[in-house]
Amino acid sequence: MDSLPEDCVSKILSYTSPPDACRFSMVSSTLHSAADSDLLWKSFCPSDYHRILARVLHPHTLDSSSYKNLFFSLCHPLLLDGGNMVYIHIIMLLFISYKLLTHIFVFLCLQHAELQIREVFRQKILHPIRKKIVDSVEQ
Repeated sequence: MDSLPEDCVSKILSYTSPPDACRFSMVSSTLHSAADSDLLWKSFCPSDYHRILARVLHPHTLDSSSYKNLFFSLCHPLLLDGGNMVYIHIIMLLFISYKLLTHIFVFLCLQHAELQIREVFRQKILHPIRKKIVDSVEQ
């Protein structure tokens, strides 16, 4: 990778995700430079970011000193059109959806495990105890 030009490495990283690009930046100095490049972060920004910036209620709150900073500024919900509309970057929605789905999956797995534990408890503990009680009463 060190022999490739930074623009090429940035282009390769543009096929990953922003979190992956940040992870790759810790691997080597070449990847670090490529992961910080405006070329890469511009590819992660929405294509209509100019229109979004023109509609932001408080544009001074955005850090647009680089595309990387702009991307992270756009990751927070923004008030648009005089405060009548909220913009949320699709990357954040996907991240939120993934987190939500992960929590739902874990919850369902726990619910399933709880049902299995209850069934095992009934079969292995409650039923034998009930049987012993019934047998002792009948004698």
